[in-house]
Amino acid sequence: MDANEIQASMETTNRFVRAKLRTCLIVDSDTISAWQARALQLNSDIIDIVEVLYCTNLRSRKKSLRYFWYYVLNLFAIRNTWTKSTPWGPFIGLNSKIHQFEARTKGVWEYIPQQNLDQINNANIDIVIKFGMGLLRDPQNLSARYGVLSFHHGDPRSYRGRPSGFYELLEDAQHVGAVVQELSNVLDGGKIRAFGCYQITRHSYRKSLEHLYQQSAHLLRIAIENCLSESYVDISCTGKNYSLPSNLTVIRFVVSILRYRVRRTLYGLFFRKLWSVGSTTIWTEDNRGKSDLGIIQIIPKPKGVFFLADPFVTENGSLLCEGSGNRQERGFLVRIGRSPSVNLLHSNELNDAHLSYPFPVLLSGHTYVLPEMAEHGPQKIFKLSDADELIDGQILLGLEDFRLIDPTLIYHSETWWLFAGIVGSEQDALNLWFSQQPTGPFSAHKMNPIVRDPSRARGAGALFVSNGKLFRPGQNNCFGYGNGITISEVLQLDLDNYKEEPISTLSVNGLKGPHTYSASSDFAYVDFYQDKFYALAWYLRIKSRLS
Repeated sequence: MDANEIQASMETTNRFVRAKLRTCLIVDSDTISAWQARALQLNSDIIDIVEVLYCTNLRSRKKSLRYFWYYVLNLFAIRNTWTKSTPWGPFIGLNSKIHQFEARTKGVWEYIPQQNLDQINNANIDIVIKFGMGLLRDPQNLSARYGVLSFHHGDPRSYRGRPSGFYELLEDAQHVGAVVQELSNVLDGGKIRAFGCYQITRHSYRKSLEHLYQQSAHLLRIAIENCLSESYVDISCTGKNYSLPSNLTVIRFVVSILRYRVRRTLYGLFFRKLWSVGSTTIWTEDNRGKSDLGIIQIIPKPKGVFFLADPFVTENGSLLCEGSGNRQERGFLVRIGRSPSVNLLHSNELNDAHLSYPFPVLLSGHTYVLPEMAEHGPQKIFKLSDADELIDGQILLGLEDFRLIDPTLIYHSETWWLFAGIVGSEQDALNLWFSQQPTGPFSAHKMNPIVRDPSRARGAGALFVSNGKLFRPGQNNCFGYGNGITISEVLQLDLDNYKEEPISTLSVNGLKGPHTYSASSDFAYVDFYQDKFYALAWYLRIKSRLS
C-alpha cells in the first residue's frame, strides 16, 4: 500500500462509524480506469455500490488524419499507469444488481431508458457516480439523494473540454485543475462539489497526467463530504471549451516539451540554487495583495556552509536553519545566535540523513524541534539540549506509516494541529491531523488533503496571527521549487472542516524566493536564492542519489 492508501485506511479507523451511502455506479464496459478504481477504493468505507448501470453501446470515436499526431501522442503519454483498464467487479457486493442497457442518443447527448431509470429510482439510492457514458441528458431523472457526480480534469475557469492537461502545458498555465461536479442539463453548469489544482511537470506530459489522475482521485471523498454537508465550491465555469488539437498544434506542443527538457538537463548538470537568509519587515494583514520584500540584512553563513535556508525564530531570538556544504546536497541543521553557529548534532538516531525545515515548538519551557526527516523514517520530535543536540526523539503516534514533508504544528482551540505534505504529493497537497497531545496519537482530518493547489499547499513556515486573524504561509511551486510564498487567511479550522483563502503573495525584490517565512516581535526572516553555475553540480546530484 502507498502512503495515500494507508491514509485512507487510517481515515476509516479515525471516524465515527456511520451508515454507508447506497451508491449507483454508471459504466460503459467491464472495466474502468485505474484512477477511477483508486477513487472507489479510497471511499470503500463510506459507499456501498448496490446498483450498476452498464451502458453497452459505447460510441466509438471517429479518427481523422487531422488529429493523426494527437493519436500518436495518445499512445506515448495519455495512455499511462493511471488510465490502464481495471475491472470494477471487485468494488460491488455479491447482492449488487447490474442493469445493462443501450443508451438513446440525440446529437452529443445520451439518455438512460425509462425502464432503467425506474429500476434505480426504486432502489433508494443516495448517490450516483458516473464513470462511463458521454454527456448524460436529464441526470435529475435519476432520483438519487445527492445527485449524479462526475469528474472533469481541467480548471473550468480557464480550461474546459479536452484533452486533459494538453493546453495547460502548451500555454504555460500555472496548474492543471480537476473537479467533481453534480451533473445538470447545462453543460458544465452543475454544482461543483470538489475542486483541486495540481502541479504541472513541464518537461513531461505523461508525468503531468499521471500525477493529475493519481491525486485527483481524492476529490471523490471531498465531494461526498460536501454533499453530506450541503456545501459546494463557488467557482465559475466560463473557461474556453477546447477540442482535440490539430497536427500542427501537437507539433508545437512537442517542441515546447523538448525545450523544457533541454533547459532542465542543462540546469541539472551545471547549476545549483545558492540559498541565503536575510531579515525583512514583518508582514501584516494591511499588506494584502502582492508584497515585494526588501532584505534589511543578509545573515552571514557559518564556515563550511554553502547555502542557508528554512529560517525559524526560536523563543530566545536565535535562528534554526537548514544548511548544506559546498560539496554535498544533503541538508543539516544549524543554529545561528549570539554565540558562533553550531551544527545541531544529528545523533545516532538520524544516521546522517537529509534534514531540513527545523520547526521549533515550545513545550513546558523547553525548545523542541520537529525537522523534516522523511528520508530517515517516521516523523519524530526532538528536544533541543543546551549543547545544541537533538535528543530524546519521540515518534508522533498515529503517523508511523507516513513520511512527512515540512511538518508544522500549532495549538489552536485546545487542539494540536499538524500540517504536512506526504512524500510524492507534497508540492500540491497539504494534509492535516489533530491530537490532544503534541506527540499524538494523531487522527487524520476527514477533508484530507485540505489544500490541493501548488501555489500554496506546501508549508512555508509557522501559522501566525495578525490583527486577531490566523494566517498560513505556503510555498508557490507552480513554476519551480521555492520561488515565492502565498499567504492564506484561515477561515475555518475545526474537526469538521478546513477553509483558507489566499490573500497575498511574498517575493524578494530582484531575487528568487522566498520559500520560508518566520517572524519575531521585531523582524521577519526569509530565504532567497540565486542560480549559481557549478561545473560539478551533476556529480553532487549523482552522489546524493547513490547515497
